[in-house]
Amino acid sequence: MKRGAPSFRPCSTLKGYDSMKVKSKGFCRTNNNLCMINNPRTEGFVLIKDASDFLRPLITGEDTRKVRKEIAAKYSVPEVEVTRDMLALYIQLANMGLIEISSGPWKRILHDPAIDAFQQFPPSQGSEGAVSDFYESNNLLPDLHIDLTDACTERCIHCYVPQGQCDFLPYDLVEKVLREFREQQGLTVQLSGGECMMHPDFARICRLSRKLDLNFIVLSNLTLCNEKIIEVLKETDPQFVNVSLYSLAPEEHDAITQIRGSWKKTMAAIDACQQAGIHIRLATPLLKANQHAYPALRKFAEERHVHLIPDCEIIPKCNGDCSNLNYACSPEEVEAVLRQDKAFWDRGYGRGVIPSPKDKVCDIGKLLCLNSKGEYYPCSGMHGYVLGNARNDTLTEVWRGEKMEYLRGLKNKDFPKCAGCEHRPFCKVCPAFNYNATGSLFETIPSKCALAEVKHRVFGEK
Repeated sequence: MKRGAPSFRPCSTLKGYDSMKVKSKGFCRTNNNLCMINNPRTEGFVLIKDASDFLRPLITGEDTRKVRKEIAAKYSVPEVEVTRDMLALYIQLANMGLIEISSGPWKRILHDPAIDAFQQFPPSQGSEGAVSDFYESNNLLPDLHIDLTDACTERCIHCYVPQGQCDFLPYDLVEKVLREFREQQGLTVQLSGGECMMHPDFARICRLSRKLDLNFIVLSNLTLCNEKIIEVLKETDPQFVNVSLYSLAPEEHDAITQIRGSWKKTMAAIDACQQAGIHIRLATPLLKANQHAYPALRKFAEERHVHLIPDCEIIPKCNGDCSNLNYACSPEEVEAVLRQDKAFWDRGYGRGVIPSPKDKVCDIGKLLCLNSKGEYYPCSGMHGYVLGNARNDTLTEVWRGEKMEYLRGLKNKDFPKCAGCEHRPFCKVCPAFNYNATGSLFETIPSKCALAEVKHRVFGEK
């Protein structure tokens, strides 16, 4: 234990400290001598070194008095010093909004600027550093995407999942995978489909995610979101529910889902979720059928205080069928939409800087996915690239297997046609798109290149 903690005049006797209880407002993960505390909703991160003993009440839920007595005995130091050090650390974390501390006579010093516990327990600076240090450098998996079913209540014209399938991932397999994910310090699980709320154990899976202290996100069209499901979401508190909403015009939305009345159900569920305090995020891909819908959707999102996530690119079906691309906007149509609101669509493109040949080509290798048949695949659009099966393989075996290591090692130089292209700074080189469209990770199609050229013209202007 590091000694030399600052003294606290308002709390010199530490009276009432025994009643202190702490609760994480986010999620704690440990690896060797590092502990990461993360609040995904506020994007707050801290990575603390050499403080695992002090953080046990957060990690295990143990009583603070019991822990400080054990630390004092372990390091042969006075218990009062341990108490002061622990209190300093927790006050700093509370000031950062990462933990909650129960009321007590000492709470008045929560905002004492003299307290700087991180002089003793140095944090890694910045959220990016924390994620990189904690997950990538230790080859740990931060995010897991699970398709609970490939059945769906809608028939969206642009969907990359082939229709007509009706598999449901068995609950015991979901539990096996989630427990393996949590054991190796996994953080966030996305529950998706198809339509995940069709799964007969949807509520049970949400509760299991919360029980395992996992941050979870629900991806849904909300057409099945009734009062019972809303109560489950209120109870389990997902980070957010990602809702597919294609337009504020019912006829446009329903034309895309090919289900009459789907807009009415989705909108009613959005209203009900927001009234219940459930966090909502809107996802709206750009299609020919809704290319004029964004101004109204933006206004709606601002009024409702929700994020609207646009996407001007759709991905071919994962069985090699590119017919869904017929519903994408033409390059001219995309350009008109982007120019209408450049700031909204701008995603921080490279501004003319071509990435280094040695740089990773994309984020593949930061996510693992599981389909409704129990097969692992590497990213959300790449169902056909099977890495293993949860029935026979552990999550760690797949994550650290040869196929995943190969994908994780892909660099820009491995895509020679793209590496030197003048449009490369404005192009999201996507092995999943290529694989679905051509059967090769490295071969693209003309429409993908045309979209990069449009982005270059729009966002490359001075």
